[in-house]
Amino acid sequence: MPSRRSCWGSAADGPDNKEHFRCRKESSMPPELLLDYIERCKDGRKLSFMILFHCAPVLKGVKASNMITLPQGGWLTAAGLLQGSDVRWHILSSGDRADVMLLYRRQWVKKLIEDKQNRSFLAERGYQLPEAVTDEVIIHMLEEIRDRYDKYTDGEGEFPHELGILLQYPLDDVRAFIENRGEGYLLNGYWKVYHNPERARAVFNKYNRVREIAAGQFVGGCEWKEIIV
Repeated sequence: MPSRRSCWGSAADGPDNKEHFRCRKESSMPPELLLDYIERCKDGRKLSFMILFHCAPVLKGVKASNMITLPQGGWLTAAGLLQGSDVRWHILSSGDRADVMLLYRRQWVKKLIEDKQNRSFLAERGYQLPEAVTDEVIIHMLEEIRDRYDKYTDGEGEFPHELGILLQYPLDDVRAFIENRGEGYLLNGYWKVYHNPERARAVFNKYNRVREIAAGQFVGGCEWKEIIV
């Protein structure tokens, strides 16, 4: 289990020219064959694909962050794969069987926290945020979320729904989810949608597309540094 000192991290800044990270090798393998291919992979490669597929939106630069649950100790694999990229990581929970990680892009998360309406909501949820959102402020907030997540898993508190803000869910949907206790939604995809389902459907389609691209590059033999943008 990682210590508190090792539950967050960042990779070194990559070169300004992102063309360096773009891989032209891509497989157009049908979904059913892709699943069969992954099932036949060795455990290490299977875990790498799991991280890539679930977190493709943030890895491809179209989403602020993704949350993923990995087998216990899997955070070490994720941290190694992210080395040399602009994607940072923070462990939200670590137990005997599983690790919960947040992969995020600092500038995107910073802007989300700086948003006036988001800040008001976070204040309602008990977060005291200074005017200037620095790296230290982001990490402190993630540590607070980790504490709340631990209490939730121990049955001593509610789930930290404010995570939805960092995951780039629309604020009105985050509020509605809390008010409706997750019921009565109009659409269910990357989040439960209560308002503007057409907007959400367009976003879901974009996320699905980058998942397909990332999976095809993985099968096609691209390295991680070529897949992450």
